[in-house]
Amino acid sequence: MGFTPKKAFEVVLSKDPDFDLPTDQAVVVREFQDALQIAKEKENVFVIGGQQVYQLFLPYADRIKLTHVDGSFPADRYFPLFDERKFNLIEVLTFIKDERHKYDFEIFTYERRGVKKREEVTATFMDFTEFVNRGYLQEVNRNWFHPLGLGLMANRMSDGRYEFAGIIDARNIPEGCAFAWDSLTKEQQIESKSKFEWVNAEWNKRIAKRKEALGYGIQPIIGGVYN
Repeated sequence: MGFTPKKAFEVVLSKDPDFDLPTDQAVVVREFQDALQIAKEKENVFVIGGQQVYQLFLPYADRIKLTHVDGSFPADRYFPLFDERKFNLIEVLTFIKDERHKYDFEIFTYERRGVKKREEVTATFMDFTEFVNRGYLQEVNRNWFHPLGLGLMANRMSDGRYEFAGIIDARNIPEGCAFAWDSLTKEQQIESKSKFEWVNAEWNKRIAKRKEALGYGIQPIIGGVYN
């Protein structure tokens, strides 16, 4: 059972084209991605169901408050199963039935492992020279852009810095782009191999962390497959 905090701004996800809410304290959206974008712009977000909405938002949840009612009830909608190994159980509140509550119940609070609180998360901008020297540019091109017939280009400046030079468009070539490895010196080939090994190790480490914390490596398209 869900609840809406007082004075909360509500986002209603509905496929009904005629449904609307005449209030400035709520907005109706038709697509999940629109609801998700609004949620990302808010400090605290509560998802209150139903089943399909829980299923959509569960991969993005940092915390779950799950109520277990001591009773058996007919139902055709359920809270989706989730991998409890990816969460820490941080609180259990027990309530005994009384004049207000017909059944005993417990509220379990789970917190996703490995996810820092919002105020602890910081992001900065990487210098483009580091992006090149670390091997990110090489591996992004080799693994993604080159097969599409595209390529990110960098100009090396006289002081050793790199500047972004644009995007090569070779989409008219069916096989796409490729590095001319044979034209590299032995030292350059060794450097390229070292970049690959470093980025590959970083990729594997971070993918493992993402799967542990988020349940996926590559973020899936809604309705798609987790990788």
